[in-house]
Amino acid sequence: MAASIKKRTETESQKIAKERIVKLYNEYKKKKNLEGVKVTQSYVAERMSVERSLISGELGTHAPIGPTAAERWAKFFGIAPWEIHPDIEKPYTIDKTLMEILLREVIDLITIAHIVSLLYMDCKKQKVSDPREIREKTRLALLFSK
Repeated sequence: MAASIKKRTETESQKIAKERIVKLYNEYKKKKNLEGVKVTQSYVAERMSVERSLISGELGTHAPIGPTAAERWAKFFGIAPWEIHPDIEKPYTIDKTLMEILLREVIDLITIAHIVSLLYMDCKKQKVSDPREIREKTRLALLFSK
């Protein structure tokens, strides 16, 4: 009896990743062909430093595309891995303007904390315990700190 090769079941994300890789591979082959370069699975495998059989399996039906494979293909195509595999999350990036605003807010909070600690030390030193006097000192300190 001949041994049968079991095909692994692919998740929906793996199917999407495979479709994207096959599409990118075909586009890459066409582009390189116009440049006079014949692209084969061996050509790709050599540049990825993997076995040709792995490339064959990933482009065919034998090997599902997981995040590691997607990262390897993304590096080969010069794109981000989340553009290939839906399970790979795009890193969160923050807008430069928002970052500047947040940094200013943090600096303001640090400044206020510093002023409050100085006021605390001053009130303690002068034995000030009247809340109205402490409130007035705080108001004036914050008013003149800006």
